[in-house]
Amino acid sequence: MVQGRGIPKPVIYGNMPAVFQRRDGNFEIKLQVTGGLLTPQQVQRIGEVASKYGSQVHFTVRQQVLILGIPEENLDRALAELKEVGLQPGSAGMVFRNVVSCLGTDYCYKAVAETITLAREIGERFSGEKTPGPLKMAIGGCAFPCARPQFNEIGLMGRVKPQIDLERCTGCGKCLEVCKVGATSIVEGKA
Repeated sequence: MVQGRGIPKPVIYGNMPAVFQRRDGNFEIKLQVTGGLLTPQQVQRIGEVASKYGSQVHFTVRQQVLILGIPEENLDRALAELKEVGLQPGSAGMVFRNVVSCLGTDYCYKAVAETITLAREIGERFSGEKTPGPLKMAIGGCAFPCARPQFNEIGLMGRVKPQIDLERCTGCGKCLEVCKVGATSIVEGKA
């Protein structure tokens, strides 16, 4: 370990800042999972690699997966096996980090915006780009975002601004049922 400002600096493997040495002398592979979705094959491969070469798997708050405890002599094999199913080391350090997103309209009944495709497009373009400091981004599909975009340097939240057409309003009250914040009421038979 190299000392810098009193904090040990991890040993980076090759030119991959997301593969580095931990305190126990073994390495971790931080896998990029932009948008937070993995295929069943990827989940299975993570388990296989961790069982074969590592010791444990950790899920980060940035929707990345860490495989911990890999001895240096097994890193190339582990990385090759992960690459076979489309998994690669993620982003770490002074770069544009992995883009976090909620499940968006494809999966969540609260969402008003599609998030995963956008997260992947942004991630493919910017993840790993050098920045003056760690640059974090999150995308939420609604006004109550579980991805917490408001706590990132860049945060996007899906929103809708409802429009009420009083001429077409029947006063049925459906708008009351779907409004999650109680912003609608029926007055004199109209929303």
